[in-house]
Amino acid sequence: MMDAHPDPSMQGPRPPKSPPPDPGAAGGPGDDGTGGYAVTIHGAAPAIAVEIRSAGRITEALTLAIEQAYLDSLGTPSVSPAAYAESSDGMFRFLDFPAPDSPSFRIEIIGTVSPVAAPRATGDLNVYVGGMHIASIDLGTGRPL
Repeated sequence: MMDAHPDPSMQGPRPPKSPPPDPGAAGGPGDDGTGGYAVTIHGAAPAIAVEIRSAGRITEALTLAIEQAYLDSLGTPSVSPAAYAESSDGMFRFLDFPAPDSPSFRIEIIGTVSPVAAPRATGDLNVYVGGMHIASIDLGTGRPL
């Protein structure tokens, strides 16, 4: 299980902050505007943020399915906000979040390995809203699969 509250002195770099989402804007790298949703990856391993945006409000539960090998390459990653439930099928770690009831939701994943010492982390991310698959992202490039 990932540590939701690591010792602050052990935290690595923070993902960069992004400007407020513009649901009408055209997609760019890391954006996958699927089913009225856009998913953007900010930063690079060992500190990334996953931002899910909607033109309306996100009123259903969210699930991130992150390739376990990617998480393993980060050391002992922390997730903020903490998922209310976690599970694994051996290949993917599933993180479940309650419905945010807002136009966007941001999840930060921060590893404990040094960005200099860390090998280039690669892996896939699948995002689900209300059980519906909305995006697949290559975490090595931040681009949709």
